[in-house]
Amino acid sequence: MAYTPESKLTLGNSRNIETVELQSSSAITVIERVQVDVDDTTIKLPSKLSFGAGFGQVKKWLIGGEVTLTGNSVLSNRFIDIGEPIDTVNSTFENSVRYSLGGFLYLITTPIRVI
Repeated sequence: MAYTPESKLTLGNSRNIETVELQSSSAITVIERVQVDVDDTTIKLPSKLSFGAGFGQVKKWLIGGEVTLTGNSVLSNRFIDIGEPIDTVNSTFENSVRYSLGGFLYLITTPIRVI
């Protein structure tokens, strides 16, 4: 069983826009450089709960499973300022559940001797 609590992350944002010219010698020349002021952003990282179990015989076989619940509904869209044609204002996130199943079967029980 594992649990990761919800947390907040503060991002220091910057945006630089450059107009460049590509020379025939593959050199790049910067013609104009603009630094755009952008506000810092705080985002929430979702909580996650995982639990699983497995059973089997040692070095012979095993089967196991895991269920992970993630609280994605706390996420928000960082790209609201993109605008049209992408509808970013009305985007939402939903909680999710992931199911995992796996195992192994060891078929060779007698060692093979190579002479």
